[in-house]
Amino acid sequence: MAIQPRGGTGQLSERGILGMFYEALETPRDQSWIGMISEMVDSDQEIETYRSLGHVPRMKIFQGSKDVKQLRKYEFEIRNEEYDVTVGIPVRDIRRDKTGQIQKRLNEMVTASTTHWNTLASGLIVNGHTAACYDDSNFFATDHQVGDSGVQTNIITASDYTNLAIVAATNPTAAEFADAILSAIQQLYSFKDEHNEPLNEEALSFIVMVPIQFWAVAQRAVSSNFLAVPGGGQTDNPLKDSQFKIEIVPNSRITFTDSFCVFRADSSAKALIRQEEVSPEPDVLGAGSDHAFKEKEWLFSVDTTRAMGYGAWHQTVKVTFSTAS
Repeated sequence: MAIQPRGGTGQLSERGILGMFYEALETPRDQSWIGMISEMVDSDQEIETYRSLGHVPRMKIFQGSKDVKQLRKYEFEIRNEEYDVTVGIPVRDIRRDKTGQIQKRLNEMVTASTTHWNTLASGLIVNGHTAACYDDSNFFATDHQVGDSGVQTNIITASDYTNLAIVAATNPTAAEFADAILSAIQQLYSFKDEHNEPLNEEALSFIVMVPIQFWAVAQRAVSSNFLAVPGGGQTDNPLKDSQFKIEIVPNSRITFTDSFCVFRADSSAKALIRQEEVSPEPDVLGAGSDHAFKEKEWLFSVDTTRAMGYGAWHQTVKVTFSTAS
């Protein structure tokens, strides 16, 4: 059954509406930051088991025979969950639609299936100090260690870098924020693998994820030529002409009040893992259905089966300010 909208704007049918859905799903969308901090993995079962290998040892002088080293093995699981978004639209609104409102709502539903990854990732980031990753330490922890790496931390505070003790922990200046970003990058460069070899020595591109209240100051910290200093005057911005590519990402889902995170963005290893068993599937319960007959509305839904989990902890650092006493 097709419904003719008043004003002759065209036939709206279940098939036509599904066509709108699929057109929206196939339209390329900017994945923003999610693809830079997470790895996408196809899934075909409820629980995916990841068997990760450790890092390759350094090269050394050949001395007559091969010195075979076995790679460390890690195993962890990520369980898929079913998700959906469903809305009901009265038949009269479908019939009267003359401004493309139906298609706009369908596009919003498709967008919701895309930005859902942001929601999942943000939850993992916020809870990273209480949830374990592959090495059995919490994702954000002070006790990461494997092989000959020594104990390492991807949470830095004023006890690690004295410049993180600032005038007001919840209100850093641009100069203080720029110094904090440099400290996070320095910490990323310090990470070692199980052979005591650098993990991030080629890192040049970074994502700085901040809660909304830090967005403006973070943006000034990376874009200003000069930064104000206490007591008056200015100093050169150490980030402005650096070799680094630094992108500020404001994230309203992040609830930190005195912290932010820096992610390496140019590595094949990623801090988070995305997996998807069933890609977003649209459906319409429309004309001829019991629901449409009884409630005089059509139902529109998008379903997917997916999950996110923790990946490489050494691809990110959480920075926490404190107020100097």
